[in-house]
Amino acid sequence: MQAVLRVESIIKNEESAMRKVAMIAGVVVLGVLFYTLSAKLAIYTPISPVPITGQTLVVFLLSALYGRRLSIATMGSYIGLGLMGAPIFTGASGLAIISTPNFGYLIGMGVAAIFMGEIGSRGTMKKRMSGCIMLTIATAVIYVCGMAWLGLFVGYGVKLFIIGVAPFIVGDIAKIFLAFIFVTPLKKVMYR
Repeated sequence: MQAVLRVESIIKNEESAMRKVAMIAGVVVLGVLFYTLSAKLAIYTPISPVPITGQTLVVFLLSALYGRRLSIATMGSYIGLGLMGAPIFTGASGLAIISTPNFGYLIGMGVAAIFMGEIGSRGTMKKRMSGCIMLTIATAVIYVCGMAWLGLFVGYGVKLFIIGVAPFIVGDIAKIFLAFIFVTPLKKVMYR
């Protein structure tokens, strides 16, 4: 009798583990889909070779909601799939993305996703001022990485700021505001 109960317990634990793995995989796939859709909704300006996308908002929201581990898994999957040739980036696909001016912004989003995932795991977004500061820091990380790479194409100096930051400032302030407003209510819904 005890052997039967032990086997039943093992089977239940395995089924539970398989459900958890399937749920995590589904959440990661959904996140990659959101990153992809936000990359494809691109607005090109005559000022900059880097398009305006909704990716930073998605990075902020998903990373703060997912926490550190899921955020790393999701962004890592997105970047990995794109580097392997899946047509999920804005512009080029595969390793060709490295030769584009926007590659630095992609790297910056990866770093920002890790940062915001950690912030999401700690619950820092619940506090007004610290949440806004963290989102601003994440935005600055994206700008710094993006400008460092973009500078290789357009040179460094005032022109780099005009091309690599100025076109994005108003939109990014709106994205910070939206992310701050939606993270806490979405987290409550997700983790009931």
